[in-house]
Amino acid sequence: MKIITLTLLLCFTITICQSQSFKIGKVDKEEFTTSEEILEGAIYLEKYRETFFEYDGDKGWILITEIKERIKITSKEGLDYATNKVYLYKDLPKKEEILKFKAYTHYLVDGKINKESIKKNAFFESERDENWTEVSWAMPNAQVGSIIEWEYTIVSPFLKIDDLIIQEDIPVRNYEALIRTPQFFTFNIVRRGYFNIVPKQEAVARTLSVKIGSARTISTASNGYTWDIHDVHATFKKKDIPALKEEPFVGNKENYRYAVSFELATIKYPNEDERKIASSWEEVSNTIYKSKNFGKQLENTSYLNGDVDRIKAMNLSIEETLYEVYNTIKDRMSWNGKRTKYVSDKISRSYMKQTGNVSEINLMLISLLREFHINANPVLLTTNDQKVSLFPTLDGFNYVIAAAEINDKMYLLDATEKLGTPNVLPRRTFNTGTSRLVKQDGTSTEIQLQPKDVTQDLMHLEYTLNDDLSISGTIKERYSKIESLYFRKNHSPNNTDARIDELVKEINIEDITNYEVENYKNLEDPIVEGYTYEINKGVDVIAGEIYLQPLLFKKLATNPFKSETRDFPVDFLYPFSTTKSVKLNIPEGFNVSYLPKSEVVEMPNKLGRYIYQISQQGNVIVIRSITTFNQSTIPQQYYKELKQFYDKRIEKETEKIIISNK
Repeated sequence: MKIITLTLLLCFTITICQSQSFKIGKVDKEEFTTSEEILEGAIYLEKYRETFFEYDGDKGWILITEIKERIKITSKEGLDYATNKVYLYKDLPKKEEILKFKAYTHYLVDGKINKESIKKNAFFESERDENWTEVSWAMPNAQVGSIIEWEYTIVSPFLKIDDLIIQEDIPVRNYEALIRTPQFFTFNIVRRGYFNIVPKQEAVARTLSVKIGSARTISTASNGYTWDIHDVHATFKKKDIPALKEEPFVGNKENYRYAVSFELATIKYPNEDERKIASSWEEVSNTIYKSKNFGKQLENTSYLNGDVDRIKAMNLSIEETLYEVYNTIKDRMSWNGKRTKYVSDKISRSYMKQTGNVSEINLMLISLLREFHINANPVLLTTNDQKVSLFPTLDGFNYVIAAAEINDKMYLLDATEKLGTPNVLPRRTFNTGTSRLVKQDGTSTEIQLQPKDVTQDLMHLEYTLNDDLSISGTIKERYSKIESLYFRKNHSPNNTDARIDELVKEINIEDITNYEVENYKNLEDPIVEGYTYEINKGVDVIAGEIYLQPLLFKKLATNPFKSETRDFPVDFLYPFSTTKSVKLNIPEGFNVSYLPKSEVVEMPNKLGRYIYQISQQGNVIVIRSITTFNQSTIPQQYYKELKQFYDKRIEKETEKIIISNK
């Protein structure tokens, strides 16, 4: 993702800040009568936020955020917006609080506006985890046509400015945010998503009230109770913001939602040295490694002595030892599904319980590899269900895998996957953010996790067009390593009937027999799935001629890319190639009167290629349809070409052969 930094320019002026936000509690009648076609079921009429700092002599700086929002519900699909959630951070004894809450539902009755309110005691609070509290409320009497609104204030002892979320899953008519930061703080400001917004910026003088007994004297106040300072104001405004649409092949759409992020870079008080706050990924990785809940866990390995003795007695090569160690941990441990960079229990206890989170399992794997003097280290990463962090931060990682190096060859390992193999990582590890391999001395380097080589999926379809115009044939599909992993995860070898039923529904054919799967237990080899099929009606007969789509149920019939434009890249997760080969046998007494032409379609800059080859030898027609993408991500500027590429592929794969009687 391209990151654009917005630089705050200081223009020293003496002004008084006056909020230009709308007023909660009163709605104009015209808002109800204005007809708007909102496909998403609701629209933000107004979205306003103001964030600023105050100083408490006992507590220090306090961050205050005021929120005002107004939503119109236009159809039943938008009624979910009548329930709102706010998340409050805590790191006890410090915690955020929500104050000054007001909320109203406005609706028309006989042409008159009725208003209902809720109080703060209507909140529902729940603890999400040790650091987050969820506060939610439901608006009273919300219905289609209602306008709902609320305002509240969050008071935080933490200096982290939350992201400005400018784009929502529904349209936003008016967005405005004012961020006021004291002169002593310098922030890096970065835009997320592919959009333009330039804040209006100025420096505004103000007098800050301070309690006596403050630990720091910033300036000599005339009465000992106030500071004369200036704030840097940044005002962000945008109108008619489209909803963030669901699109195919997007990875995590939160990485592309219009937003602005703030990172506290430095703090500089008068008569004091500047203090650097912003960190680098190198520093973040080192901090994590030194934690008692991370790197320190690698120091005690006595609980592994039994495994070490058993594997040593096997007299394996170094590569064989790596595989044995990997399988030992993978077979013993069961992942509890928790994604985290830190252990929640001592690894030795997890070993005894035979279950643990991802950090406990993969740090255990690293410990056992190191017992055999294999150069093994943890890799910190962000899974693809998490937003990519725009700034180096401890929160930027939520997952750990192992990396081992033998004879200059790198092995990437995740022992949470029972059916996994070296260098075949689960899809959840593929994200566009940074991944850091952390060495024993705390230094780290960025590492690429997505497969660099093009993965290969092969399919061979062979069939005969019978005299009665039914079709009989066989199919074999060889899956790539990553697709083989997910085939094994999703389909049990002990329940082939369920897979057959799934195929019958998926490809809409009458009968499947002789179903078999090769290499299910041999995890190093690709899955090969095969079966025999019968199709009673697989052709169209028009004016005595037979029309047949030769790729049958394996053709691509619809374009996955529906939108006319796209604001963010297409993410295939990894480069891939899919080859479909077809052998069609035509019975004696029939003649091919029309055969489609072979064709090659190229994407710009060799991003992708489609090859359609067709030939006839006697009564046999042979087809090869090959789709290749040489990189996992297609930039959005090539979306039009990509859509046309898929249109052409569909055209060729659905084009019919015409067969007639001799």
